[in-house]
Amino acid sequence: MRNYSKGASKERALAEKFWKLGFAVVRAPASGAKLKRWFSPDLTVMYKGRILAFEVKYKSTGSTVYVDCNKVNKLIDFANRAGGEAYILVNFGDGWLYKKPSKCTGSLSVKRSEVDGDLDSLIKGIVNLTLF
Repeated sequence: MRNYSKGASKERALAEKFWKLGFAVVRAPASGAKLKRWFSPDLTVMYKGRILAFEVKYKSTGSTVYVDCNKVNKLIDFANRAGGEAYILVNFGDGWLYKKPSKCTGSLSVKRSEVDGDLDSLIKGIVNLTLF
């Protein structure tokens, strides 16, 4: 399975898990879509007025992923416009971790050792349930 296919499969599974917990879910992957006018996060989830916008990255090996800062800054802008929160979700092959990004230039590296927490802890703070 190609990297894009693996990532897309992980995104779909993640969207389904959010939906089963009662979140409204919008999955809008734009990789290769040449969407230039506006930005859509890979996954936007909403629960009782709380909006979370995610850029989703899957990497089965290694402990660092890189995200273009143009994409990070657009993610933050999208979340601000929606009155929500922006997160980078990363899975290094053994579970979802999140990083709350800040505006940046160049490329943002997200290292396993520098994440803000695991996705379950983030979700538990919203719905008092665990995703996995």
